[in-house]
Amino acid sequence: MNIEQMKKVVSGRVRLRPAFQNYADDGLLRNATDDEWTLDKVDAASKTVTIGNPITGYSKVIGFDHIKNFVTDADAPNDGLKRGILVLTIQLYTFQGRVLMEPLPIPGRPLDSFKPVPARESVQDTIHRATAERELDAERRRFATSPEGIRIADDAYYGISLAFDSLHNSFIEQGTQFDMVCKHNHFTTVFGAFGYWAHITWARYMNDLRDSKLTISKLDGHPPFPGVMTIRKAKLMSAETYTFGLVSLGQALWISIASPSQCFTSLQLAERVVQDFAANPQEPKPFFE
Repeated sequence: MNIEQMKKVVSGRVRLRPAFQNYADDGLLRNATDDEWTLDKVDAASKTVTIGNPITGYSKVIGFDHIKNFVTDADAPNDGLKRGILVLTIQLYTFQGRVLMEPLPIPGRPLDSFKPVPARESVQDTIHRATAERELDAERRRFATSPEGIRIADDAYYGISLAFDSLHNSFIEQGTQFDMVCKHNHFTTVFGAFGYWAHITWARYMNDLRDSKLTISKLDGHPPFPGVMTIRKAKLMSAETYTFGLVSLGQALWISIASPSQCFTSLQLAERVVQDFAANPQEPKPFFE
């Protein structure tokens, strides 16, 4: 495995071989998804690699011994991003809300006759898990009501609009042009591109993050916004809601309220919006009709 070559792709994107598999709670294979993952870290000291999926929010640390080879991606688009392919000795998959791994008889070849089963915990595992959960719950409560937690959450909200600007600038640098509008007013942000608009609101209590909610709504026209008068009422197409809090000791992320196992950074939320808009662009609708 070419570790030095892999280090050059840190902060870039990688595809997995075999592709990531998704299993239902009864152990039946639902599908395999050939998403691009972010290559977040290559740690030579611990001999580990950290990868993340910006679409689902999944993250996984794998060992050097889980990687058979790292190769360049000949089919990668020419958009300036660093890319590669990880040929694995394991099958990465999701089962009952967890990202797991299974050794492969042949590296790079997907499992085709595998049915995951829930693992039976030992007494030590149960005690360790329960202790860790209590510690994390206590730290979550402290974080949610602390000035530090409030500040970090607000910074993460403001980071979403900064991420839109950063993504737009990176596309321009790569030679990809598209019109984008991003407006910010206190705890409301509107973002427009590819004929759609996102209306993003951050609603929280003054001194408590619990029950606070970030809502990202997709509309087919300009959302309500101070100083902007529209006659045509935009149609709501979809909406997603998130809360903000600790997902592990020392790591706070946006947590999907519908699927709490899915967690995202502010940049990943912005990428999801842009990717969704760009997947099926439409002509912008006029403010007045």
